[in-house]
Amino acid sequence: MARLLSSSLVILSFLALSLAPLAADTLSVDTGLDGQDVQAGWVGISGPTSVSPPDTVSGVFSSTMGSSGSVTVQIRTVQGFRDRGNVTHQIGDVVEDMVFNNSQLGMGLLGLKPGTYYFRSYHHDSVDQGPIDVKMTDAAVSSKVMYENVPQSFTPSSGPVQARAIPLIVQVGASGEASFSWTKKGNDTDNAVLSGFQVTDTPAADLKVDFGTTTSPILAGWERFGEADGAKLAENWYFTEIGNQGSVRVAVSTEGTLGFRNRSGVSTPDGPMLRDFVFYRGEGDLTLNSLLPGRYAVTTYHFDSDNPTTWKPISMSVSDALGSGRALPDVQPNGGTSPTTVATASFEVYSDGVSPVVIHAASVSPSIALYSGLQVIPLDTLRVDFGGDSSGNDVQHGFAPFNRPLNSNTSGLQSETYATGLGAAGQVTVSLQAADNVLTWRDRGDVYNPDLGDVAEDFVFDDRWISMTLTDLRQGQYLMSAYFHDKGFNHGSVDVLVSDAAGVDRLVALGVVMPDDDSTPGTASFEFFSDGSNPVAFRFREHDSDSFVMLTGFAVSEIVPEPASLTLAALALSGLGGYVRRRRR
Repeated sequence: MARLLSSSLVILSFLALSLAPLAADTLSVDTGLDGQDVQAGWVGISGPTSVSPPDTVSGVFSSTMGSSGSVTVQIRTVQGFRDRGNVTHQIGDVVEDMVFNNSQLGMGLLGLKPGTYYFRSYHHDSVDQGPIDVKMTDAAVSSKVMYENVPQSFTPSSGPVQARAIPLIVQVGASGEASFSWTKKGNDTDNAVLSGFQVTDTPAADLKVDFGTTTSPILAGWERFGEADGAKLAENWYFTEIGNQGSVRVAVSTEGTLGFRNRSGVSTPDGPMLRDFVFYRGEGDLTLNSLLPGRYAVTTYHFDSDNPTTWKPISMSVSDALGSGRALPDVQPNGGTSPTTVATASFEVYSDGVSPVVIHAASVSPSIALYSGLQVIPLDTLRVDFGGDSSGNDVQHGFAPFNRPLNSNTSGLQSETYATGLGAAGQVTVSLQAADNVLTWRDRGDVYNPDLGDVAEDFVFDDRWISMTLTDLRQGQYLMSAYFHDKGFNHGSVDVLVSDAAGVDRLVALGVVMPDDDSTPGTASFEFFSDGSNPVAFRFREHDSDSFVMLTGFAVSEIVPEPASLTLAALALSGLGGYVRRRRR
């Protein structure tokens, strides 16, 4: 049994981030036409309508991320700049104008200190410019395609602007440089455009969003979500470790229209967050996109300092990896300028890393639902990527590797031990075995998926079945999301069976399709039970005689049962769960 200190350190360092401060430094650059607005809090690079021949436009900006106290930005192969007029958006001055090239637009960051950086570029034009491919060169990759056929956003016929954001995690070495290129894939008249970008060296460990107007005060340590009235949807991206690529998109939407208000000051430490809010009449959704798979503690704040008694109760539900439309307790908003209590809703959500987490809220007509703030805190999750970093293969951000040389075979039981709070003694052992006692490991090259591409690109497989056991799990109820993918090869689908405290060979997933393209991996999310003493066994088997089994990774989180399911959980952990489920059939 291999004891991977590197794997343990990956998970321990990830969990330790919950104590980390907000970003030590963030460089935000707005690109646009000379004389146009530069987003508040950003710095600008601008130029004339046309540049001939294509040229390089540079800027040097003060930043502690620079080895000499500054970072140089070079935008290469510039053909010109454009301004499309005012845009209603949290970063409207960024997305209203851009730099462009009719073929490929490039950019370099120079003078950075060696380390890991989180990068996000924005691409917007009110004229549909078609899709782009994205390449990156840094200390780890050379001219590597990171995304393919990403649409550049444009103003829809109805509804608000949504700024196309492309998040990346960047490794910078001794050269201090990283470079990017965006290549158009559309018609001859299309262009590759860049509206702006942001880069940070220390993203937040969690997510704290202060809803309100674009000019209202912000609670220290929180980040602004500010828009103007009248849209059906408002959205913003945030740097955070809990994002699949170091960023999470938060969106608020309704069938009616959204409103943003800034009220009277509140004499409490969190007053700047409580005094403003977003609201809508009737029903709407608060959506979290690109969350790493796992379990999260969510708190929403519902407060209006100027109207402490006029709000009606809000009914809430959540749709996530654990189920659709799970009811949450109603919350009664409150207010006042010197409150002794603040109305909040606290609950847990579970992400599979692929589908968004949607929090639905509805108010009793003619009242209005409102959010003052949102906090999302990661809870203990074990994530494993079946692929070897020792062989130079990519490991998904937030995951620990199951280390084996790829494009090879291994005989017998293969095991790795990971440090995690889910373990009875602080660690859990993951073991794999194949039907014929030989496991085959493969790498299919890059999968151009913005969420779990590094998980999908490599895997362990067998033509009949693969068994996996988790040893030393604490007693409890758990949720697993397992992933299946093989780029370029159609291998059918997979069934999943579990042997645990609730029964033997329980069928928990049937016919999970294994994609063969650049889509997200096939995903099965299901519950299981550990009695704290015996290993939990999983069998991933071919769905039919034409199928194989390609297992790319998994994520496991503990479930805190709702009161209605406590009885079933207790029966399962006492060994009677299988009987209960048979009776239900």
